[in-house]
Parts: sequence; structure tokens; C-alpha cells
Amino acid sequence: MNGTRWWENYLVRYLVPSILGMVILMWLGENFPMLKTYLSILPFDGYDKFSTAHLVGWLLFGTLYCYIASYPILVFHAIRIEFFKKNKTNILNLHTVLPISLFTIFIVLSVLIISSQNNKNFAFGVVVCSVCVFSLYQIYYLYKVSSTRLGFSYAKRLTQVRNGQKDFVESYRHLREHGNTALIILFEILLAAVLYVVLSFEVKPNYPNLSKKYIDLSMVSIILFIWVAPATLVYFYGQFLERKLSQF
Repeated sequence: MNGTRWWENYLVRYLVPSILGMVILMWLGENFPMLKTYLSILPFDGYDKFSTAHLVGWLLFGTLYCYIASYPILVFHAIRIEFFKKNKTNILNLHTVLPISLFTIFIVLSVLIISSQNNKNFAFGVVVCSVCVFSLYQIYYLYKVSSTRLGFSYAKRLTQVRNGQKDFVESYRHLREHGNTALIILFEILLAAVLYVVLSFEVKPNYPNLSKKYIDLSMVSIILFIWVAPATLVYFYGQFLERKLSQF
């Protein structure tokens, strides 16, 4: 975005998702009181005690949640050349898009399993497998665009084309920013469903001795590590593009 519309790049993209992240953390805190032990901002006793300091704290936590949830979108941006078939820009590449749809379906199914059958172990297994496969899918396509000339050639071609079509570029960037907000919201909801299933599995009030064998939130930490891991590789992909550009 240009300098006169900087607010669209940040406020439009992150304000609404940050507010939603705040609401999701409130919801998780109410359903799993153990979280309040580690995040002192989570206790919410009533609107009469909700001050400006609480609001700022909640929004900061909401923004943190928003960023973590949106990390797959960073990978999607890096591998976007793979979303459409080569030389057929109006045809989606099902090999790229279908896994995202399947991941969404399996996460929704795991929540439904807990809600209807209360089978926490099976739902947890579905979530872990889904998140692992989803992360491997991202890593695979990052490797693919890095090991071929697709990623570099696409970035170089975009640079050449954009210089002569600034109005058109500004138009589709405007659409993409608003669409990106909707995509962030979708991934926030999906991550909330993942955390709900994982916390349901990890918190075992009927088996206190079993719960003591594990560090609190250890499963949540592992899932978040798997969720974030592919996005960390984008840093190295950016370094790779810079090295190719320098021809050193």
C-alpha cells in the first residue's frame, strides 16, 4: 500500500483479527481455568472491573494470538506460485488447495467428535495428525519452490510487470489485503478448535495422578511448535531469493 493508505495495510489486516483473538482467548480461559494460572490477564470477573489497562492487555494478547494463527498465510504467500496451474491462471492447482480444505474438515470433525461422543483420545489423535500433515505440506511446497526456479522467476517477473502497471497492482493489493483479513480470521478459528481439542485431552480432572506426569501445557506447546515451524523456514527462503538475485 502507498503512504497515504498505510492504515489499510495494518489496521484493516490486523485490527479485527486482534479483537477476535482477544475473544477467543477469553473463551479458552473460561473453558480451561488452568490457562488463568499462566496468563494473569485472562481472569474476567465482570464488565464493571474491566479497565483500560485490561483492554490494552487483552488486545496485546489478541494480537499475539492473531500473529501465531496467521503464520500459515506467510507460507502461502511464499508458495503462491503453486496455487494456480502453470500458464492457466484461471485454474486452481488441486494438489495445493485440496490439502487446506481437508485440514479444515478434519479439525471440524475432531471438535464434533468431542462434542457428540466425548472421545478425547481419538479427537486428539485426529488433530495431531492433521496439524503434522498440514505442516509437512507447507514444508514440502517451500522446498519445491526453492529447489526449482519457480519461486525466484515468479518474484523477478512480478518486479518487472509491477513497474508498468501501478494502478492495477494497487487494485489487486487492495483486494488481497481485505481477503487476507478474512483468511486470518479463518485460521484463528481453526487454531482455536485445535487448542480446544488439545486442552480437552491434556486437562484430565478425573485422573489427577496421570496429569501430574506431564508438564502443564506441554501438548499445547508441541502443537504450537509444529504449527509455527514451517513459517520459520520462510526466513531462509527469503535469504535464498536474495542470494539468487545477487548472483554471488
